[in-house]
Amino acid sequence: MSYARIMKILQETEAYKDLDVPVVLSGGDLGIYFINTEKTMQDGGAWNEFKNDATGMTSHAIKVMFENQNFADVIEYLTEKADELLKGEDRSLCMISGGQTRDWPFSAGVASQLDLPHLALYKQKPGEEDKLEIIDGDEVRPVDEKDKE
Repeated sequence: MSYARIMKILQETEAYKDLDVPVVLSGGDLGIYFINTEKTMQDGGAWNEFKNDATGMTSHAIKVMFENQNFADVIEYLTEKADELLKGEDRSLCMISGGQTRDWPFSAGVASQLDLPHLALYKQKPGEEDKLEIIDGDEVRPVDEKDKE
């Protein structure tokens, strides 16, 4: 899948937007653009029903991939990029993660295509304790916005 094709999809669906003020991405870097999930999926906002249900979102994203060629092409492109990042890795130790809610359709689609587990990260509410412990030696590297380039 070509970068030009993905840019055409993002422009035609108006999913790509430059940001006036940079935001902090899940990987810790600053982002200067935004990819609108609703406009990329073109599912009439149905994805929003699954904002607190990662399993439901995964099923929905895979369904949309079969119904919407543009979304399928975006997932194919991201899958190719993730596959390149994972070259030489022991796939039995790999997983794809995505943050609640707007990352899930993309990360779930990529995980499905690569036949890897999907780790759905939930937003931590103020005052909540951490719900995930990273064991020393484990490495979790988010495939986030900077990897979409």
